[in-house]
Amino acid sequence: EAEERQSEDPARVVRGKLAYAHRQANVFKRLAVVAEEKYAAVQLKKIKMGI
Repeated sequence: EAEERQSEDPARVVRGKLAYAHRQANVFKRLAVVAEEKYAAVQLKKIKMGI
């Protein structure tokens, strides 16, 4: 049974995990940018309204 698991190419597994992590990081980056833009827009509105 252990030999069957060994037959899976470790480099391929690592590449898969790195690709997944990279995709997750891109999603978080996009979310951060969107959140930042929304925050900046709200701050501008507050300034214009004198709050």
